[in-house]
Amino acid sequence: LFMSVERMVEQGTAGYPEEILTELMRGPAGLDDKDVSPAFLSGISMEDVNDVYLAGDVAVVDFNASISEKLEGISRKDESMMIYSIVNTLTNIENIKRVQFLLDGERVESLGGGIINIIDPLLKNPGIIKDE
Repeated sequence: LFMSVERMVEQGTAGYPEEILTELMRGPAGLDDKDVSPAFLSGISMEDVNDVYLAGDVAVVDFNASISEKLEGISRKDESMMIYSIVNTLTNIENIKRVQFLLDGERVESLGGGIINIIDPLLKNPGIIKDE
């Protein structure tokens, strides 16, 4: 299950998908609950992201193709955690309903693990969020 965590960000960047994704990639912070685990495999950073932008009510996360190699052999649990931590986090932003993943600007079936189909935008999955 996912746990909600809070982060302080500069007021000028609060609510921007790219800033929120950057914070998510940083992983757990000192004040987080001891049960909070990183959502991303070690070695994945914003350098693996070409762009993050809005297209209507869809947040688009365009990864560069190098991420596929980093995700090769990823477990079902780790792939689900990474993808749905992005989806559930970005859809918390007002007016974002879905998240579309791209590789070098192109729609693909998976990011590399092949477990979760990302050809179409994904909706928030509230069933995997731990109640507080």
